[in-house]
Amino acid sequence: MDYHDLLARAGEGSAHPGGFGATKRLLRRINLPAGSRVLEVGCGTGRTACYLSELGYDVIAVDRNPLMLEKARRRAQGSGSRARFVNGDAASLPFPDSAFDMVFVESVSAFVPGDRAFREYYRVLKPNGRLLDRELAFVRAANPARCRDLVSYYGLRHLKTAREWTALAKECRFRSVKATSLRTGLAPTPASNADPGQDTDPGLLQDPDAVDMLFKNFRLMNKYRGKTNSVLISAIK
Repeated sequence: MDYHDLLARAGEGSAHPGGFGATKRLLRRINLPAGSRVLEVGCGTGRTACYLSELGYDVIAVDRNPLMLEKARRRAQGSGSRARFVNGDAASLPFPDSAFDMVFVESVSAFVPGDRAFREYYRVLKPNGRLLDRELAFVRAANPARCRDLVSYYGLRHLKTAREWTALAKECRFRSVKATSLRTGLAPTPASNADPGQDTDPGLLQDPDAVDMLFKNFRLMNKYRGKTNSVLISAIK
């Protein structure tokens, strides 16, 4: 079991920095016409995808974890959401070129090697389409040798500052690139953003390995608090 399997078993709908409250605040400001085609990459248990659908968008969401997708579909069915869920990987999205008005991503690109995710985001966006990607960023340039515990636990492939995320997006041909620090880092999800539709496996807290991983997650959040931010990368194709 790795970190993503743990999240799937927990049914976590907002594991990204800042939690679901930060997601809602961001999406209320995007000013995208109703009916626009939106792709969410790394949708997890579907909480954000269902919310995007509630806002009036035509939503397709992808994740590579089968249990995440199973729980996302149950969430959508239970809420009457029209969001659709597809098995897929950020490094190789199963969609044609120029298919979406917006690509929305939260805490996914940091887990994908090299520039493969950003090149896929660019490919599937329509001309003038918009990318919004919230990712973990370091306040100062990170020394990978000193972050082995973080890399090992979460499976991170990028330890970037906001400036380094900006440079990566530009290298992948995006324009009007901005990276705004949101100062949430590895902070836990606020209790006020609790998920009423969270679908947690009943035996999770009876599994010693799962409990050990939960404690390790808590310790890492404390260790790297103040060293990391959440950064919003916004860009145009």
